[in-house]
Amino acid sequence: MLRHAAWALLCAGVALAQAPAFKVDANLQSIAVRVADKRGRDISGLSQSDFTLLEDGKPQKIAFFGADHQPISLAVLLDSSTSMESSSKLAGVRALLPPLLKGSLPGD
Repeated sequence: MLRHAAWALLCAGVALAQAPAFKVDANLQSIAVRVADKRGRDISGLSQSDFTLLEDGKPQKIAFFGADHQPISLAVLLDSSTSMESSSKLAGVRALLPPLLKGSLPGD
């Protein structure tokens, strides 16, 4: 009985070793876009047919399309050296941060 079990395991191992294998190449790019009107307000309700994707001037197939809001991660690097402070550039940069942060959504 032990001999039959060992033979069954050996046959199963040979079958697994000879399992067919395949290779797939995929070339998908994720391209996020934001569409806004002249006042900077987001335009929603767009579908795949509202877009044309061009590469080197040639239309490309859009394989997947999603109109979901994607959270944004943003890192701000601020130069606070004396050269920024002495030329009053730092105050200008600091004034730009509140409007930038105000426009973020809860998931961002």
